[in-house]
Amino acid sequence: LRPVPLGSSRDLRIGQTVYAIGNPFGLQRTLTKGLVSALDRELPTANFREVAGVIQTDAAINPGNSGGPLLDSAGRLIGVNTAIRSASGSSSGIGFAIPVDLVNRVVPSLINRGQAPLPGIGVTPISPDQVARAGISGVVLGAVGRGTPAASAGLQPYNPQTGDLGDVIVGVNGRPVQTLSTFVGELERAGIDATVELTVRRGEKERRVRVKVIDLRGLAAGVPSRGILHHPRQALIQRQQPGAADAGRGGNDGIRQFQPAMAAQPDGLALDVVAEANHFAA
Repeated sequence: LRPVPLGSSRDLRIGQTVYAIGNPFGLQRTLTKGLVSALDRELPTANFREVAGVIQTDAAINPGNSGGPLLDSAGRLIGVNTAIRSASGSSSGIGFAIPVDLVNRVVPSLINRGQAPLPGIGVTPISPDQVARAGISGVVLGAVGRGTPAASAGLQPYNPQTGDLGDVIVGVNGRPVQTLSTFVGELERAGIDATVELTVRRGEKERRVRVKVIDLRGLAAGVPSRGILHHPRQALIQRQQPGAADAGRGGNDGIRQFQPAMAAQPDGLALDVVAEANHFAA
């Protein structure tokens, strides 16, 4: 057997011809042809993280295609077929593939360490659904791990006894942060061991703090700190503003339409390449 040659997803263009190979509905070695429909899509994963830079294609992708290659016209690997958006569970011409450049970054770590790095600063955010229903913009901290960069920077979490929101993260490196997924994306953009400048709001005042990005895998294994990998369920509903609940629900309705390409499940999104990168922590 010869390995498939690796291409690059960095140079892809909309309209470029692509080919998907897989076993849709158990039909082995099936080849379908299509185009690159869009680039730089974002796919939600479990626990509010997103995969950025995803390739959208109209090549037919169905249950059984997941994990199969997406090839360019020269037969080079440019992506790994992962999900479709469909109300029926079968191809509707909107398929998604993890870009090969991301695969090249993640797979060596999976081979050498058995897991992919998980960038974070050692905080446990409150559920984005609760934050949205409360009409709050930014990342509300449910817990700050002892001995973490966030603790060293003096970040304070939400206090359920007093109702004090504590520190709300509203920016990273000068870029606004309105949701948890945006915040996580900025940490992943910076990378492990980088130092980022957070814009933090407490009450009516804003300040900037510098925090180091660490690998939460190592933190979870080496530092006994409660609350790092699980989100608290404190209620922020008392702060809800008119229209906020509808906006929060609307943001989730579209996610339910995503279907994993590996099996015909009713809802949810399964990713095959970025293994175990779905813990709800930051």
